[in-house]
Amino acid sequence: MYTIDLATLLQLLREFRRSGLLRTEISSGLPRLKKPCFVIVELQRGEMIACHVKDSKGQTLLTGQDAFRAVSAVGKLNWVFDAMPEQELSGGQPNRNSLSGPLGQMPPLPPNRSQTSPTLPVPRWPADFTQRSLVPHRLIEMGPMDMNGWPRRHRQVYVLIDGMRNAEKIAAMLSLPAPFVEEVLREIQSIGAIVLREL
Repeated sequence: MYTIDLATLLQLLREFRRSGLLRTEISSGLPRLKKPCFVIVELQRGEMIACHVKDSKGQTLLTGQDAFRAVSAVGKLNWVFDAMPEQELSGGQPNRNSLSGPLGQMPPLPPNRSQTSPTLPVPRWPADFTQRSLVPHRLIEMGPMDMNGWPRRHRQVYVLIDGMRNAEKIAAMLSLPAPFVEEVLREIQSIGAIVLREL
């Protein structure tokens, strides 16, 4: 976790040419948006390629330079960086076939799966969605190499697991249907990487 302003953090990550997602939550809201929100910044080789501010329901409030300026004005925030391969990033170009989120569409299984990482099926959706609020907790810390053979959505869901967010919150952050995310979580649980607990 980094406690730093966004502009300084981007300079740091640019030096190391890092690719992945920066994310933070702003419980007090932004100056123009007086309600809790979260921020997702996409980086490719250290360069910011997309910036989104969303509310707790996953609705986009600000995007692009408007989002960047608003978040920068807040000052120091607690940022989490999730390293991801470049091909997982959207570059802010939504695919017309996507489910409306900035992170692109659900892919098929990758052709070359890792010999060492657990393999997971693409979830079948719609699935039976429980009305209970499920919170995933990590049992095993999986790095990018460990998840090499996983479908993209499974990797995106896993990196957002922090032991506090429930399935609905993760679904909102990824702009995905909650039943789909719950099915992904159950499949990750089936290999022993996480456990799902009811609130």
